[in-house]
This record gives sequence, structure tokens and C-alpha cells, in this order.
Amino acid sequence: MILFLYGEDSFSSWKKLQVIQKRFLATQDANNLTTFTAHDLESQNLSDIMNAVSLWSGQRLIVLRDVLAEGSAELKDKLQAKLAGEIEPSLTIIVWESSKFDRRQSLYKLLNKPKLAEEFPIPSPRDLPGLVTKLANEAGIVLTPSQQRAIVAMSAGDLWLVHSELAKLASCPENLRDELISTSDQTATFALQDAIVNQNIAEVLQVLHKQLANGHDSTLLVGSLAATLRNLIRISDLLSRGSSATEVVSATKLHPFVARNLTPLALSRPQSEWRLLYRQLTELDWNIKIGAIAADDALDLAVSKLTRR
Repeated sequence: MILFLYGEDSFSSWKKLQVIQKRFLATQDANNLTTFTAHDLESQNLSDIMNAVSLWSGQRLIVLRDVLAEGSAELKDKLQAKLAGEIEPSLTIIVWESSKFDRRQSLYKLLNKPKLAEEFPIPSPRDLPGLVTKLANEAGIVLTPSQQRAIVAMSAGDLWLVHSELAKLASCPENLRDELISTSDQTATFALQDAIVNQNIAEVLQVLHKQLANGHDSTLLVGSLAATLRNLIRISDLLSRGSSATEVVSATKLHPFVARNLTPLALSRPQSEWRLLYRQLTELDWNIKIGAIAADDALDLAVSKLTRR
């Protein structure tokens, strides 16, 4: 069986994917679930992947991510030939697209079958308040009407932003939530900073490219990275001089939640490394402005340095 999950609301398609994977893992061995990005598949033999005999008996689930958006023409042709043929009854393939792609592709036409394909459009303004409330309940948060309206307004239908905002609110006292609810740009910055703190390069790149695709200025994104680096330098410096957590919050003027999240990362490298990264980022920013490097490439380069373990 081949399932196809796609659409501009990549958060909801991701949630659907999580549900399917959880249901699969409830009865099958984790080794029978594999995920491949388009980049992974470029160097793989598709026949080997699909015809592999598992050491663990049972069903197999293969997730193919962003093949339509990021795969080469050659890869798509090979994949289309494979998917058009007979699929083993014990094998389920999920093609998940988290990005926009050209719908004129023949592979899209092959995958877009009734009952097996599901599109996730951006939520309508009418549906968004209910979705925000549902996600808040799942996060264990009871929002006031004004808080719900503020999150609906800043998200513009982007449930990834809603998810990031709720994750932030879930970790702070209820009496501080009103002052913490962000503008759209602030929430995007929080999502970026959160990914950096987790040292997850794939997540950071996804956040950056999503913001670029949504029209965020590259200068503002560099500014977000620079602000994070400045905070890491300040926290590192204060801690090296024996400051307490309370003193760090007071000196940096950061919210305690933000300071607490950044502290482990600040301590993970020498302060000299953070200062070097900051200088390199300012050079990249200048090169973007004079057209010496594309914004996407510059940001990718900055992220690779920032998330090196």
C-alpha cells in the first residue's frame, strides 16, 4: 500500500504521520520502520530498500520524505517506476511532503489517488480558533479567550508557529503567559532558537527555510541568529565570573525561561568559540548584503557551524 501525505499545512500532515507510525509500532518491531529523505535516496538502490528482507518478521513501513520537492529528476523517474509496479502486501510506503512542490510532476499524479492521498491545506480563519484550543489541550494548557485570540492572530494559520508558542507557554507559570505571547516574528525567532538549543541541524534548517519561503527578510533571520549568539556569549561570560542563575536573568534582561534554555548550550563550548562564530556571522551578513553569497547558502553555512557538536 502507498499513502501520500502533503499540503501547505505540513504540521498537520506531520501529526498524521506520527499517528500512523505510533499505530504501526504498537504491533511491529521498531527495526521494521525506516525513513529516507530525498537526499538519502539519491545514494540508495530503490530495489534494495523495497525488497529488503527484514530480520524481524511482520509488516514493514517505509517513509519517503520530500521526494517531490527535493529529489532529482532521475530519482523521481526511478521511484515512479517502482511505485507503479506491484508492492509487497507486507510493505506500506508513505510519501510525506513537508514542502511545496510542482504539481505538474507525473509522480504526483501517480501518488494522488482517492482514499490513499490526503492533502492538508492551511486552516481557514473559521477553523483556526478550534485548532489552537485543541493543540493547547494536548499541551496541557487552558488558554483564556484573549490568549487564544492573540495566538490565532500571530500565527496566520501556521500551526508550526502555534505549536512553538504553546511549547513556550507550557513551561511558564500561568500568570506570565499574557506577557510571553509573541508577535509572529518573535514566535519565529523562538522556534529558531529552540531548534538551536536542541542542536538539531535539520530542524534549524527547516525553520530557516520555512521562514524564508514565508517572506521573512534574510537580514532579520541573521539578526535572530546573532541575537542568540550574543545571549550565549553574555551567559557564558556571566557564568564564568560566578554569577547565579538569578543574576544571569537580571543582567541579560532575558526571560527566565529563555535564560534557562540557553544556559546548557552556552556552557557546551568555550566562550572564544561563541565570539568567533559571532564574527563569522557578521561577515556572512555583510556578504549577503553585497550579493557575494545567497541568503539560503549563508544561513545554511551559519547553522552548520552553530549546531556542530
